[in-house]
Amino acid sequence: EEYPTCGGCGCAPAKPNCVLFGEALPAKTVADARAACANAHAVVVVGTSLSVYPAADLPKTARVHTPRAPLVRIDATAFSDLTHGPDDARVTGKAAEVLPKLIARVLELRKRG
Repeated sequence: EEYPTCGGCGCAPAKPNCVLFGEALPAKTVADARAACANAHAVVVVGTSLSVYPAADLPKTARVHTPRAPLVRIDATAFSDLTHGPDDARVTGKAAEVLPKLIARVLELRKRG
């Protein structure tokens, strides 16, 4: 698909630095995400149904290496069957409101050691 050129330089496409619906993720991004999940002790998923691949496989990648790696799913909807492990959590709410609280709590727990 063609994107309009930048009004400033006239060269670069005027497209946000993100993957739009229907576009493939860059291969390096997918490889980096899989590597990060393979070394993860927990996975936090924000704003996705985990129904589109390859992102849907990422939490499973963590569990291959750490079988009880908890999955924390933050979503604005109340429908999900993807958080069903014994250590999983599902937080319903807007990511902009929930994430700062989650980060603050994790940092607090890390200080306690």
